[in-house]
Amino acid sequence: MKKKIIIGLLILVIILGGVGVGYLIKENNAKKELEKTLANYSKPLLYKVTKEDSDTKIYLFGSIHLAADDAYPLPNEVINAYNNSDYLAVEFDLVSFNKDFEAQMDMVAQMLLKDNLTIKDVITEETYNLLIDYLEENNSYMNLYEYYQPAFFYSLVSNVAYEKTGLNTNNGIDKYFLDLALEQNKKIIEMESADYQTEMLLSFPNALYDLLIKYSIKHEEQLIKETNDLYKAWLKGDVNTLNRLLTEEIDKDLISELSDNENELTLIDDYNQKLVTQRNNEMTEKTKKYFNEDKNVFVVVGLAHIIGEDGIAHQLKEQGYKVEQIEIDTTVLREQEEK
Repeated sequence: MKKKIIIGLLILVIILGGVGVGYLIKENNAKKELEKTLANYSKPLLYKVTKEDSDTKIYLFGSIHLAADDAYPLPNEVINAYNNSDYLAVEFDLVSFNKDFEAQMDMVAQMLLKDNLTIKDVITEETYNLLIDYLEENNSYMNLYEYYQPAFFYSLVSNVAYEKTGLNTNNGIDKYFLDLALEQNKKIIEMESADYQTEMLLSFPNALYDLLIKYSIKHEEQLIKETNDLYKAWLKGDVNTLNRLLTEEIDKDLISELSDNENELTLIDDYNQKLVTQRNNEMTEKTKKYFNEDKNVFVVVGLAHIIGEDGIAHQLKEQGYKVEQIEIDTTVLREQEEK
């Protein structure tokens, strides 16, 4: 199946200056947050993976990198799974990365174009003009940006759209658990790394980013709506809607509207293959190796890596592992609400 354009790399939402202060629920607003959650009966997807002749438990919790306050407090089942795990596994430790100035500067340096080229030299004139106008209108343009690669500009455009959703990275699920693990000195395992994700961003051709930038700008309202719809479906654990939003087919008419190049669909297929499917396969293999550690592991990675036919949960099930969805008991929340 040809998948829709997916904005999936975690680093896309943090590349422009860090992720800010960690989100931890304080006592003085716990009641307020609980009331928000009660109204939604939050039921995000949580899976437990086991195998014969092993007492090890691997929990798979699909993260959404942008969230609102009403994502918290998380259900007891999720917190218990985390507490019962020896390790926290994430795509990469973005909290530690945000504190590592040298690592951030290395990443920024990789984003610079070579041979004195500017962004105007590597994307079409139409896209360049659309891009600069869009960034200036949204107070997100600086002259020095001209020397950065298209991947950087795609991140800029994505962040502008993300800001308009009302969601933010400070409430991101992976960030929440990283803050918690660092506070508790729980071991953190990186399934990837910042360097891995940066190199992946830079591995895609300029023609693809030309298309993605145009798509994101011209269909900003659609992206904002889909991001909010994805978040609402995440809160409800609505797997059918989540799968539809993440894997529905590309609108060929939409692509032809953006470009006359018939190879654009192939570029997007390659993009999704490398961004999602290939990484899902690698994450599945790493998850299997955790059973050799004899330690319980709480895995928090982007939702698109866990659900769907290519997702970690399905792959493990197909390979003989027992994969169970842990039901979220909202009766406890209802009882608290009634009191």
